[in-house]
Amino acid sequence: MIQTLRWLIAAILMAVGFGAVAKNTFVIDESTPVVFSDPSTLVLEDVSNQLNVSEIQEQKNAFVSPKEIGALKINATYWIHHRLENQAGYDKHFRIDATGWKNLHAFVIHADGEANTLAATGFVPPHNPYLSKGLQHTLPNEFKPPFPVILLRDGEVVDVFFRVNVVSVFPPKSFLIQWADDRIYSDYRRYSLYLEGLLLGSLLSLTAFAVFNAFQSRDRTDAYYALWISVAFLTVFALGVIDGNRLFEFFINLEGIQLFNQESLGFTFALGLSFAQAVCYVMFARQFLGIKVFYPALHKVTNGWIAFVTLIGICSLTGVFYESRVAPYVPTLALIYSFSVALILVSMFVCSYFRFRSGFGFAKYFFYAIIPYIVFRSNFVFSVIGVPSPFSLLPDQAFGVFLKNPWTNQAVGICLEALIMALAVVSRTQWLQNELTQSAKRQTELIEQQNTVLESTVAQRTQELVEQHK
Repeated sequence: MIQTLRWLIAAILMAVGFGAVAKNTFVIDESTPVVFSDPSTLVLEDVSNQLNVSEIQEQKNAFVSPKEIGALKINATYWIHHRLENQAGYDKHFRIDATGWKNLHAFVIHADGEANTLAATGFVPPHNPYLSKGLQHTLPNEFKPPFPVILLRDGEVVDVFFRVNVVSVFPPKSFLIQWADDRIYSDYRRYSLYLEGLLLGSLLSLTAFAVFNAFQSRDRTDAYYALWISVAFLTVFALGVIDGNRLFEFFINLEGIQLFNQESLGFTFALGLSFAQAVCYVMFARQFLGIKVFYPALHKVTNGWIAFVTLIGICSLTGVFYESRVAPYVPTLALIYSFSVALILVSMFVCSYFRFRSGFGFAKYFFYAIIPYIVFRSNFVFSVIGVPSPFSLLPDQAFGVFLKNPWTNQAVGICLEALIMALAVVSRTQWLQNELTQSAKRQTELIEQQNTVLESTVAQRTQELVEQHK
């Protein structure tokens, strides 16, 4: 009787164990969409930052639901566990997206115990190696994919462990990792590359015009516009997007160069540009609107804001925010930064309205241009504070998917702002030229009038002298 009871308990425990495994297994079949996430994600927090994948496999039972983790720790490493089973009826390749993490390393454990390490990715995806050598002289096995891609054979079950780290000021809002069917997603990427090329081509043309115009006019406002749009172009060029690292990935391998801050040059370059773009825009806006003359109090506020953002950027790039005594305050600083950007932009919007009402006609261009910039920038602010943005209501297809990403969304806003402000700069330059022409014309007329008076006076005086000597 006792022996029978023992077998019954063992069978129940085995059933519960198999049930738990089955529950945590994400099954891929014909109904699985092209892009998906595993809702049964499990997480382990590694405060020591020293655990390796072998040690993690021995601690499977320590993984818990993301709800039990609490707030993200800036200076901690997190391990995420997925268990996938392919029931699609054929082999499939899947790409793994960084999904907002600073660094993501994926390790695939097969049923026979074989382990594979996939290509690393992160906030700035890796350099694309396929352009470093002609395809006619390249064998298929010579290069590894620049993105983490896994081959999941039909009927295979694998465990995937992700080691991830947090970007200090732009942390992700969930532990969900995005998977995508690599073949179909690669075809879709052609669409996003066309859009990226359109944005970058427009900004490149505007940047060339702005720099040339600044050198020609020697005007301070034109110089600030050229500075902002140059930094904006580099920002759009460098920051990551929904399916890659913009066109930046096809150029220099900046991810392979380590700096003094223990980060890659690519990460430092991209993050630094994101702060620089915001600062340069505010500098241009207050110069264009004459904030220092007409709104001196706001000018002082923007000086303090620029100093604050510069400090935030330096701390982010030098690794100060990852220190244990500073890390707990970083989420609060990130929120302050996000809201401060929104407040400064709204302040500039209000000032442009009042400047237009007071007779500065060119303020209308700024008024219209900053509206899309604020709207698209709001998506970034919403993503930082973890609130769904209005863009989340867009359809999950084509341009809607492109706009839902906070970085590509911001790029569209920058491009629209640059296009409208280019009209303002051209109109302002033409107005200045007309003013100079009119001023020169008035001076010429005045000189001619004075010459006429002088000639008349001389003639009259000459006549008087002639009359006196008769």
